[in-house]
Amino acid sequence: MALFRRSYFNNYALVNEAVTTNDFTPYCVTAPVDSRLPSDISGSQICGLYDVVPEKYGTITTHAYEFDKYGKGSQSYQGIDVQAQARLKNGAFLSGGFSTGRLAYDFCDGDFAGSVSTVSLPQANGVATTETFNFPNKRFCSTDYPYQLQAKFAAAYTIKYDVQLSGSMQSYPGPQILASWAAPANVATTNGGTLGRPLSGGVTTVTIPLIAPGTLYGERRNQIDVRVARNFRFSGKKLQLLWDLYNITNSNAIVNQNNTFGARWQEPTNVLIGRFMKLGAQSNF
Repeated sequence: MALFRRSYFNNYALVNEAVTTNDFTPYCVTAPVDSRLPSDISGSQICGLYDVVPEKYGTITTHAYEFDKYGKGSQSYQGIDVQAQARLKNGAFLSGGFSTGRLAYDFCDGDFAGSVSTVSLPQANGVATTETFNFPNKRFCSTDYPYQLQAKFAAAYTIKYDVQLSGSMQSYPGPQILASWAAPANVATTNGGTLGRPLSGGVTTVTIPLIAPGTLYGERRNQIDVRVARNFRFSGKKLQLLWDLYNITNSNAIVNQNNTFGARWQEPTNVLIGRFMKLGAQSNF
């Protein structure tokens, strides 16, 4: 068993020094009404958005600094890994374990404009991500991801006639559900939009994240595989015949999905491959 607690420092910021916080106009929009969205988001007002003033649109002078120059930023990860193995009578073998962890970050205490990029820790799924915040917009700048359990178990047992039975089970968290809304530009000025002027730069859409990271996940992905092997020995050689059956429950759990809000939102882009079998042979000499 292993316990982890990591804190990361010396985060850096990419700062657009051509603008200040006074060069941004705050505004609110009304989220689309959609039964697939959480009830507290569908049709609700979303505030904390900012648009640079027209005369400063496209003006960029970027420099990199330590984040502490502008405010306090923090990243931490804590987790646990548990693994065990056991050898029993008659060649029986058991192994397995689980791991879980949580990433937390807070970059809300940054008093400047521009864009801040921070390299985050691996999340529960082990994938490293880069979080980008367009300040002074601070929506979701503080996030505590939930603990997400991963588990793997395997077993093997040899019966009469030198036949070996084995199997494995894997369980992973479901994909994170986000909703990146490419909203039409007039959303800032109509139907509850409070900007009071067109978005700068004549843009036709504005991307608005509707769901906070780490709050919604799809169904877990579970997979069970089995193997039957038969050993034949002759003249100092061994021939092993193999029969493998993968995903015996024929699960079609979602591995990845579309997180762009629209008609195809949450449409699977990758699912667990269906049940299939494989025959094989292996010779040792």
